[in-house]
Amino acid sequence: MQISSVSNLTQMTPDDRLSVMNIQRTCVHDGPGIRTTVFFQGCNMRCEWCQNPESHDFTGNRDRPHGSSIDEILAVVRRDRRFYDLTGGGVTFSGGEAMMQHGPSLARLVRALKADGIHVAIETAGDAPWKNFQAVLADVDLFLFDLKYVADGSEHQRLVGRPFKPVMENLARLVTAGARIEFRMCVVPGRNDSDTNIRATAELLRSLGYGSITLLRYFDMHESKARRLGIARSPLGITVDQARQALARAARTFIDLGLKVDVHDPDEPRRETVFSDRVNTLRRDIRDAGYSLCMESAFLKTRFYRRHGFKGPVNVKRANLLRYILNNKKVIVYPHELLVGNFTAKRVGAQLWLEYFSAGGIGNIWNCDKQTPVAFKCGDLDKARYYAELAPFWTRNSVITKIFPNLTELGLFAARMLEKKVGFENNMSGVSHFIVNNERLLRLGTEGIRAEVLAARQAKRDAALLDFPKKDRSDDFENFYEAVLTSLTALEEFAARYARHLKKMARDESDPTRAAELRQMAEVCEHVPKHPARTFHEALQSILFMLIGLCMEAFENAISFGRLDQILYPFLRADLDAGRITMERARELVACLVLKCDESIFFNDGDTGFELGKMFETLSPVYTITMGGTDTQGNDATNDVTYMILDACKLHPLSVNMAARIHAGSPDAYLRRIAEVYVTGTPMPELFNDDVYVPALRHNYPDTTIAQSRNYSIVGCVEPCASTEHFGNTDSANVNLTMPLLQALTGDTTRLWRYGGLRGIERRGLDFAAKRLATGPLTARMVDHVADRLSSPTCVNPPASMDELLDRFQDRLNEVTADVLADQYLIETALAKTLPVPLASATFESAVTAGRDLLQGGAAINTSGIQAVGVTDVADSLYAIDELVFKRGAFTMQQLLDALDANFQGPKHERIREMLMAIPKFGNDADPRPAQWETRVMEAWCKALAAVPKTTRGGRYVAGYYGLNVNLAYGRNTPALPSGRLAGVPLANSVVPHYGMKMVDLTGSLNAVAQVDFPNNAPNGTTNTATIDAALFPGDGGIDNLAGMIRAYFDQGGMQFQPNVFSRETLLDAYKHPEKYPNLLIRIAGYCAYFNDLSDDLKLEIINRTYYSDAV
Repeated sequence: MQISSVSNLTQMTPDDRLSVMNIQRTCVHDGPGIRTTVFFQGCNMRCEWCQNPESHDFTGNRDRPHGSSIDEILAVVRRDRRFYDLTGGGVTFSGGEAMMQHGPSLARLVRALKADGIHVAIETAGDAPWKNFQAVLADVDLFLFDLKYVADGSEHQRLVGRPFKPVMENLARLVTAGARIEFRMCVVPGRNDSDTNIRATAELLRSLGYGSITLLRYFDMHESKARRLGIARSPLGITVDQARQALARAARTFIDLGLKVDVHDPDEPRRETVFSDRVNTLRRDIRDAGYSLCMESAFLKTRFYRRHGFKGPVNVKRANLLRYILNNKKVIVYPHELLVGNFTAKRVGAQLWLEYFSAGGIGNIWNCDKQTPVAFKCGDLDKARYYAELAPFWTRNSVITKIFPNLTELGLFAARMLEKKVGFENNMSGVSHFIVNNERLLRLGTEGIRAEVLAARQAKRDAALLDFPKKDRSDDFENFYEAVLTSLTALEEFAARYARHLKKMARDESDPTRAAELRQMAEVCEHVPKHPARTFHEALQSILFMLIGLCMEAFENAISFGRLDQILYPFLRADLDAGRITMERARELVACLVLKCDESIFFNDGDTGFELGKMFETLSPVYTITMGGTDTQGNDATNDVTYMILDACKLHPLSVNMAARIHAGSPDAYLRRIAEVYVTGTPMPELFNDDVYVPALRHNYPDTTIAQSRNYSIVGCVEPCASTEHFGNTDSANVNLTMPLLQALTGDTTRLWRYGGLRGIERRGLDFAAKRLATGPLTARMVDHVADRLSSPTCVNPPASMDELLDRFQDRLNEVTADVLADQYLIETALAKTLPVPLASATFESAVTAGRDLLQGGAAINTSGIQAVGVTDVADSLYAIDELVFKRGAFTMQQLLDALDANFQGPKHERIREMLMAIPKFGNDADPRPAQWETRVMEAWCKALAAVPKTTRGGRYVAGYYGLNVNLAYGRNTPALPSGRLAGVPLANSVVPHYGMKMVDLTGSLNAVAQVDFPNNAPNGTTNTATIDAALFPGDGGIDNLAGMIRAYFDQGGMQFQPNVFSRETLLDAYKHPEKYPNLLIRIAGYCAYFNDLSDDLKLEIINRTYYSDAV
């Protein structure tokens, strides 16, 4: 509809109502800071390149979700006030042509925003009645004036369908009135990029007293949008390269003409951190080495036990085993290294842990070098020896045979694990996930720890606290101390082997510079870890030796470094003051430690065998480094090492996870550096809010001091440890909360964990029988009937009220949680008896004092972190049921159950789903109720954990909310839900909006998540993984905006944040052309993985997650 005057519009909106096409939050391109852009309907111009062709028509839709009254607009805009304040942002009016709205109404809206102190910008092409400009002139902070074509009025008329004269008149009046104006021009190849037009534009700006212009790159999004909306539009046929070249030419010409130019190209490459040649070479060599399966330690363990047997004190035996391994494994020093110590005999290798898993890999070892998505190099000789030597021995002697000596129970447990539907036990890979007290190691050295051990043992003897019988007892303090002392000796001997090897290498080295380095490295290895560290180099080497020793002792899962910047800074400061080190060498050493860890990876079964690797789809052991935050007094603790670790993030390490603590007083420079790392395409560090984590620790660990809570570190993915004496085992099991909800809906009281797997086996057996034995429809129906009886309750008994539903859900949740953790109790008890960890115990002062192994409760604080999966799915479902079934009576519970059974297929079920989907979902910050239901589900989870009768190590179970990537596996096996989610769709990942529900914007999502009560319900942490379009944060201003957004989110109560800042096009291209992206690192959950190492299912799940951009 062609509108030639404002009269029609004035008649259409005579009151305070405005024609709103869309309100887009989290915008960054239309004015300073993070903004909300209100797109108004209606424009007189018809630019060929208009990005919003649907905005031309002046007919507004007053039924849009955002509404169009001033109050409705203000309600949306005001939600992001904190983001505006911390980024210098505000509100932008765009369109269409914003100035074609009803003048008095627009003026009232602008005045209301100014009264709130919100910055107001108006994007305009100047083609509107001057009286509308006059109405808002006094209150608008910035006019973004888009210049279409300047050189010739007739050409302007041809390109945009409107005369140029009114535009120039309005522009002159704005300048005369003293309005603040920023001139912009979208450079469109073949339309307005001619030298003549650019020179005419420059001349116009100079004549008006302006010397700058912002240039925008042309995009063809309007063409696909027009096709989607059925708008007739001729494609311009402009390629991306043509658009970029035109933009660059225009910028050069304007600069040559003396103008300051701000170029906006969202794909402009970012500045990269420059690493030394040594670091770049080490990174290349590690990446080029590929992945290998290393059986060295498995063969050494087998040889040791065949020689020495399993009899005798178990912890002493384990310490002697560690000593045997560290004295017989290969000693390797790679070229250019400054820190030494090999995890395996391969450059990048995964160990086999047969003492835990038995011969579980028997089905895929033979094919591991051909499996997908990740293959592991393994020679034919090693494969043959595995089947001839290792598999037979460990099938008889692994810990799983002690946990489940009865084959029936073992089979049922395996069925429950392989079902991937109800829950999962991570402890079968050993009790891990803890913080190494590296400060203690560096302060005392192993000889100092040995002195503490001897003193503690003597104190025990003197006090006669235990009646010491002369028989084998794994919890005997004498055996414990002997084992700890032996393990410390083993680590010292390992370092001594390296010292001797380095000396020999130095003698043989022809390059004098490298020979000097090798001699210095030998001196370092002679001193640490036995003695207290004296230098920055010694501190890092001592930490590395301890990590390798711990990874030889037990499964190397999330053995974390603690607050490395706080631990290392005194050594850096002393070295700098003494002139022993430069900042460049210190950065190089930090990078060497990070890259060294990348030589250690996990083995998995890929797409073969049982596909257990898909429950944790990464090769990363997740050795987490914590940085930043406050000191024990509450003061900011960032230092030079903090920034070195942030720089090391850009190495895109696989095996090290970076965790950055942030508090209200964190320096702006610190947040800005974090943001700068993100916008370069680096998915780390994770971010943790001290102002939420510390209260959560104080609430859940009341016996600890405030100083201890302030000194927390992150374990593995996102889990906090309350002090250096807290053994958390923070990721030991998880439960799918949607399954007890579905039981509560139907009245099913079957024990999900105990019998769910068995029913699954029987169902699969019946399916097999149906295929092999069914000779006609009657037999097939009989098989189906038996299968249905096995997989469903005998009768359906829906709840009569919301209270009954909630009581049922709590009851079913309590039972399945208790059953899952009953298996955990068996597993941990067996591990404590058979696979104690004397070296790890030596790092805990409380374990040394108690004379008890960590796995037997030696630490001062003992917990096990249990994760809830599907929290958002349950919360959205409960809210929908409460509203539609029990409050509105839109349909009955039986009708809902029928729709779920049908997966919402069929007209009547589709209508039910439409109603379910219309209920606000978590992530909608306009309605507080979804977040309240989220908190209620978390409270139910905490109650279920508190109700478990037996706990391990004398501790308790604590609630966490990160699902690794099990939300994908569980979702595949979870039926349709009352939230409107369809069967087979992945569950929500952690306490975040479900990407399959109604789309939400980034700031709205962050506001909603910040409303959840984390301090009282998330002692084991949570994740908030968002994939954000890199184009949201262009240039230096974009870095400031991201930093401000992070601070605003945390100020409102957000607990954790870990964004992937990529373009969706990059991810799609990486999916189609993996060869182009060998080092694309992506955040999955609390850990990262290389995109090419993921299964197709997970790649697509990542691509299809909620993707935040400012595209209209």
